[in-house]
Amino acid sequence: MTSIFKYNRRREINQSIQNSAKYSLCSGKDELISIYHILQKTYRIKAKLPLPPVEFFLELFKLEIFKAFAVFHEEKTIGGSFCLILPGKSLYTYYYCGLRDYHKRIFPTHLAVLAALEYAVENKIPIIDFMGAGKPGIDYGVRDYKMEFGGDLVEEGRFLKVLSPILYKVGEIGLRVKKALT
Repeated sequence: MTSIFKYNRRREINQSIQNSAKYSLCSGKDELISIYHILQKTYRIKAKLPLPPVEFFLELFKLEIFKAFAVFHEEKTIGGSFCLILPGKSLYTYYYCGLRDYHKRIFPTHLAVLAALEYAVENKIPIIDFMGAGKPGIDYGVRDYKMEFGGDLVEEGRFLKVLSPILYKVGEIGLRVKKALT
């Protein structure tokens, strides 16, 4: 399956596995919370975007349409991904994360994505949606990262319908202020 990945992505995944990193379906609440803490730190420090509380993920974990994947190294959780699934139809990678600079030859985020992709292939799910590729014509590093896993970019951006322009503008300003303050 990794043959469709860009060379560097494939090499980094192979290095991670050779250095004893592993991934699997999340086995319980404690693993899910460990993954969430990594994601929370990423969102607070790097992305500077709001994130639902851990209770949101714990409630989703009870549903058949939600899967969490954990990445481990030497019994330590180092990354993971949270996905929604329409069985037999599609898998949506809502969130994925990994400890930054954990090990020079282990790439937890890559394995978190790979775990979700392998699950889709093993369960004959034909569509994998990475959920967001940014706005067309504007550089977006996340889009570049996602494209290194192969596949086709079907649609950039999202449909936007603003029902209350004033509230929308207030929300945009609020997010910018929050991002600047954190």
